[in-house]
Amino acid sequence: MKSKNLTIQWTKYVLVNKFARWLSRTSGQFGLLLLFVSLNLDAQESANSAPQEENCLVHKIDCVVVTGSRYSVSSEENARNMSKADIEKMPHFADDIFRLMPTLPGVTAGDFSAKFFVRGSDFDDLLVMFDGQQLYRPFHLKDYGSVFSIVDTDIVGNLDFSSGGYSSQFGNKLGGVLDIKSREDNTETGNTIGANFLNAKASGQGDFAGGNGQWQVSARRGYLDFILALDSGEDDEASKLVFGDYFAKINYQLNNKHNLAFRLLGAVDETVMDDSYPEHDYTVTDSLDSTSNSQYFWLTIDSDWSINLNSSSKLALGQLEEDRVGQSLDPGRLNVWVDDYRSFDFIDFSQQLEFETSSDSIFKLGVGLMSSQVKYDYHSERFLFETYNQEPELKTDIIRSFKGKRSHAFLDHKYQITDDLLSEIGLRWDQQNDLGFTESQMSPRVSLAYLVDNDAVVRMSWGHYFQSDEILDLQVADGVSEFSKAQRAEHRILGYQQLFDNGINFRTEIYQKLIKNPKSRFENVFDSNVAFPENHADRVEIVPEESIMQGVEISGKQQVNRKFYWSSSYAFSKAKDRIGGIEVNRRWNQEHALKFELNYLSDGGWNSHLSMTYHSGWPVTLAYGTTTLLPNGDYQLEQHIGERNTENLGTYLRIDLRFAKTKLLQNSKFTYYFEVFNLTNHDNECCVLNNDFRVNSDGSVRVTQERDTWIGMLPSFGFRWAY
Repeated sequence: MKSKNLTIQWTKYVLVNKFARWLSRTSGQFGLLLLFVSLNLDAQESANSAPQEENCLVHKIDCVVVTGSRYSVSSEENARNMSKADIEKMPHFADDIFRLMPTLPGVTAGDFSAKFFVRGSDFDDLLVMFDGQQLYRPFHLKDYGSVFSIVDTDIVGNLDFSSGGYSSQFGNKLGGVLDIKSREDNTETGNTIGANFLNAKASGQGDFAGGNGQWQVSARRGYLDFILALDSGEDDEASKLVFGDYFAKINYQLNNKHNLAFRLLGAVDETVMDDSYPEHDYTVTDSLDSTSNSQYFWLTIDSDWSINLNSSSKLALGQLEEDRVGQSLDPGRLNVWVDDYRSFDFIDFSQQLEFETSSDSIFKLGVGLMSSQVKYDYHSERFLFETYNQEPELKTDIIRSFKGKRSHAFLDHKYQITDDLLSEIGLRWDQQNDLGFTESQMSPRVSLAYLVDNDAVVRMSWGHYFQSDEILDLQVADGVSEFSKAQRAEHRILGYQQLFDNGINFRTEIYQKLIKNPKSRFENVFDSNVAFPENHADRVEIVPEESIMQGVEISGKQQVNRKFYWSSSYAFSKAKDRIGGIEVNRRWNQEHALKFELNYLSDGGWNSHLSMTYHSGWPVTLAYGTTTLLPNGDYQLEQHIGERNTENLGTYLRIDLRFAKTKLLQNSKFTYYFEVFNLTNHDNECCVLNNDFRVNSDGSVRVTQERDTWIGMLPSFGFRWAY
């Protein structure tokens, strides 16, 4: 059987072949221009101060992080993990903040998609928050592998990431929390323009009302469509990859107690692919035309009622719309036609209150109510010429709408029991009646932190975490017309952290995540990134009785001196589903993962950052064939899917390198960088491209599995001018 992975092939075609040809024509001139700027501008070198580790391991309740598995990325100088200056130094594809997450322990990801997996959980199990608002499906080009997130790195001020054991403030997700905050550095007016090899961006900020108000605006536009046109010399209407996003924020200090903030976040996408290629003695045609847009608008009022009491209120409106139409015509394998439309609208109100009752006791409580509605209009037809014992013909028509409300309430108490022992105990209640039924959950959570001394802490976290279906995520493409009951996970975490006198920050954690009633899901066994995955012959339903994710993570980092910084981590982990009493590897399970980073600042102002990722190959499934002897002496072949995920892809190794420099001009600042992904051009296997069946003369079947690889070596460059 011949199978072509459309998304991966097109990604390689655009990002490697087309871009490489365009880069070869332009990089020489662009590199000379940047070199000229570097050598001839009469400017001061930027002061790249080393990131300072905040010693939060002290006897202060408002400083100690009690919950385990929490990491911070912040623009503040006293960030616990890395500053925003560090983000600019690190290689991250298309300046996408989501692509920095795989540098953290317990996070796995492929090379194409900006999605990532946290301690064995699917990305859909991750809660993504931006300035207090949940983001739903926060990606550009969702039907093209979700290549980019809709959050531009330049608007990010700080980021808190929790891979488990998070407090009762966060709910309805059982995998982790990505809590993003926008920049607050509106101390001066200014504008910024920038570009990299995939998108261009512009932003501005300033103040008004005598300094009581501040404003920010930013916009970003991808130009993969322009690269396609440059390569072909004309507009290529048959192939279009357009994406863009925008953000606006206005802060206004009403008085010395109350601050009003307005935020707007939006994203638009258009994906058109039309590909024809020869296959044996016929032609295969794949086409996809999809559009999507999303808008979020929210108002917040933050109030400091007294030195011990503050509150935050939020009113949000949102709308998402997605439309996907296309077909895949392969005379030797399958014919597929799909028309998929869905829309989602919501109104969300929440209120949070934080009260410090004493120097050793802090209460946080909150309530929320969301009203939403969703519409599905899905139609598809398929005919399979070669199947893995599936029905060759399938027609799906689902038209559904749901509406209703979701509500939640939580109470969290952080308490200093003794000078050395702190606790954080929380209880969360959630209810949903927008899924065609009403369901509620109660989630207790407990965390303890024992301060061994000023430089060492032991943490323990335990809790229940429920996850109901998102109203936008009904699996209509797989013929599912009803939502599932909520899943429940139990998190168990034990960790130790120590700051040594030589500046090394050492951290280790042991974790276990048990999902007692996991939701069934659909996956493609071989082709996991095709344009219409729901209609391929290798599509299977996975119905686990239980899911078990567990592992050990060890990490360390050190600022050796002003010039030199390193960090490293090792994780041993297992992510499995129990199906029919047998433990089966999840698709993104990787038992061993090693990550290493080096950062060096030269006397000339150039910052060099090298990062390395090494991990075990992800699981893969083999195919086999059986034959039946026909009366005419020929053998009839039947194709079968083997035991799930019993083999592994090849070991993964990727080394990335980035050089960056900032020039301080008289009234502006110019930053530019060069970087190379997969510096050694290592062939990292990603997936199964083909299963080739051959029937021998004795009726036995030989299956040759051809595997595809992630992107090879890829150079890029970019700049940012703030004035």
